[in-house]
Amino acid sequence: MSTVNKNQTDRMTKALERLTEHIDKLEEKGADVATARTAISIALANVEEQAGKDYVFTITDERNLGTSVKASYDLLKQDLRSVQALLVKAKEAVVEAYKTAKTLKKITPTPTVVAP
Repeated sequence: MSTVNKNQTDRMTKALERLTEHIDKLEEKGADVATARTAISIALANVEEQAGKDYVFTITDERNLGTSVKASYDLLKQDLRSVQALLVKAKEAVVEAYKTAKTLKKITPTPTVVAP
């Protein structure tokens, strides 16, 4: 289960890094990205916390083997889902920042220089 947790948190970290790259590009264009940055920071902190977790199960006899493994797996699945939800919120914040930047671009006229 540690491998599953590592693989999933690595995947989430890479996704957050890509979102950060998008936000950096938007910020260079003058868009307000504070909300998106906050969402990404929160998600990244939770992913890092999740990556540090270890899911161990105790086997006392063969009869409780299945229930012990299932309990640990269910906890892992629940934790990963909650972190995934934060990742989705961060992505939605980035999409909203893009929409806002696009709207600003539409309403901000391009200055034209008239030569005398």
